[in-house]
Amino acid sequence: MYNICVYFASTDNDYLKSVERYILNNCKYMDVTFFSNADRLEESLKKGKDKVDMVLVDEEIFDCFGEKDKAAILIVLAEDESTIIKDDIRRISKYQSGEKLVAQLQDIYTEVHSDKSFKSFATEGNTKIVGVYSPIGGAGKTTVAAMSSIIASHLGKRVFYLNLENIASTNTYFRSNNDENISKLIYFLRNKDKETVQQKMATLWSLDSKYGVYFFAPPDNISDMNELSVKEVEKLFLMLKSCARFDYVFVDFSSVLDNDKKANLRLCDKLFMLIAHDEVSAGKINLFNRDLETMSGKEMLLSKTTIILNKYDNRYKLPVEHIKVGERGIGFVLPFEFSLLYNNYGEFQVNNNNRFQSAIANLVNKI
Repeated sequence: MYNICVYFASTDNDYLKSVERYILNNCKYMDVTFFSNADRLEESLKKGKDKVDMVLVDEEIFDCFGEKDKAAILIVLAEDESTIIKDDIRRISKYQSGEKLVAQLQDIYTEVHSDKSFKSFATEGNTKIVGVYSPIGGAGKTTVAAMSSIIASHLGKRVFYLNLENIASTNTYFRSNNDENISKLIYFLRNKDKETVQQKMATLWSLDSKYGVYFFAPPDNISDMNELSVKEVEKLFLMLKSCARFDYVFVDFSSVLDNDKKANLRLCDKLFMLIAHDEVSAGKINLFNRDLETMSGKEMLLSKTTIILNKYDNRYKLPVEHIKVGERGIGFVLPFEFSLLYNNYGEFQVNNNNRFQSAIANLVNKI
């Protein structure tokens, strides 16, 4: 696999540390060397030990940088928010999110090297699309999808939470300062080629810095999600896989079951299907099974499905051994937990002693 060699120079050590932390955690296709002064940068360029693809310098280092011609692509990290080319030198904003910074570098590199694609530098690796679905409203589907994302990140996995509900509750669990949302992504999926989507996607997703979970903010309009086609969902899944950034993508589906939803469920590598521990859910799952009998690809779908009994309470004497989806019985049990451990700011608190969280961790480890 080809790696992009990048030299990064700034007199601001705190800035360098934050950039280094982001790139090391998220950009395995980049070999980055950091410099805090112009002399060390120039010395490394003169030695020519590395084939340097990009050199990024802040304005202070640029003013005293004497090896400008040795940089294949030279980019100035500007203090303002301008993105311009002046005297054949590109300038991008120094202070922006890590994902937006990297996305801009991707755009610049592919602009200069039109015969190459950043996509080809990444490997699809083992990214798994994990769908979380329930044909029954109120089964705790979104809670399990969001908590699985948070706990998986806490366990050291690289995680993306993708909410495809008609009315998303993403902001209940995850927060970010990124103003972009999934509406623009849907526009790109519908009107642009895969390469453009790949390059722009990282500028559109957000990162919840508290939990380390990536996500798309909810759309501008509910209709955007209603009009999302199966082909567009498949394209999005492929893009998230091919960027080689994530171990798991947890997809929170709406409870509606139509032909498009069935096709979307079949696109997942793994499926969590939730049933709540109550009589209503037990009754509704029987209705679901009738529809399942005529579903195309039923065997393939069930082969990657884990049936999860959620909100289990041993005080409630409802037998569960006869609850089945198709021929599959309960494969995992999540206990009822009155408190999910939120603090006064409405933020979820990770606590290994919490029964529900501990069960979620076990569920994630079985993926």
